[in-house]
Formats: sequence, structure tokens, C-alpha cells
Amino acid sequence: MGLMGLMGTAVELGTQVIEGNVEQGWGSWDHATQTMTLKPGMGKVQRRSVLARMLGHAALGHTEASPQAEAEAEAQAWAARQLISAGRVAATLKAVNWVGLLARELEVMPSDVAAYYGSLSDEERLGIRKMIETTPCGYPRGSG
Repeated sequence: MGLMGLMGTAVELGTQVIEGNVEQGWGSWDHATQTMTLKPGMGKVQRRSVLARMLGHAALGHTEASPQAEAEAEAQAWAARQLISAGRVAATLKAVNWVGLLARELEVMPSDVAAYYGSLSDEERLGIRKMIETTPCGYPRGSG
């Protein structure tokens, strides 16, 4: 969903979006006034992401009494579902040749990646998916 679609969602939710000072981070949600405050000066991508997360707080009914870590995780997940579609992910992965990118990162040939992936059992593929979900990004290059 684009920025205009997100602004439409804000209207549908009965919330107000303003720019202004934010105590910490890039945006804040005030349940009492139904107002989202976005820090000025953000780029298009960042503004869209922050707005979607603030909308997540509104859509999920978060209040000041909501557990902060849980509310942030829920709002981020809600935002991601608004910003990213499975179809776009699939099309992008196909377009960017993920096998080639993975091969470059692993310092092997694309045919090695394809052979490796093809040799995996369903259980092994599920295990890799679980590792992806639980491993932080940014591990060292060439760690195989």
C-alpha cells in the first residue's frame, strides 16, 4: 500500500496524522486524541514505514496501558502486512535472481545453490525457514 492508501486508512480509522516533535523514535501514537505524530524530515520510504506502524497501533487499539514491546511487535507486523504483498515478494525474488545473489553471498556457483536446494528434504527446508525466522540478519560474509 502506498502513502496515499495509508492516509486513506488513517481517515477510515478516524485518526489524525500530523508532523511534529517526537520524544523518541520517528513517530508516536496518542490513543486518547487518536493522533499520530510523525517526525519531520523523513524520506518517502521511511515516512511510509513509520506511518504504517503508527496505523498498526491505531488499528489494533493500542493504548498507553498496552505492554510496549508486545504492542511494537504487533504494530510492526500489522504494518508489514499492509506494505508488503506475497505477490510482490515472489515477483521481486524472481526478478532479482535470488539464486545468483545467494550464490554470491555464499561464494559458490548458482548451480551449486540450485543443486543444494533441490537436494533438501521438506524437513530440511522447514528447518532452514525456522533458522531464517530466528537468526538475526548481518552474520559475517563467507560463514557458509
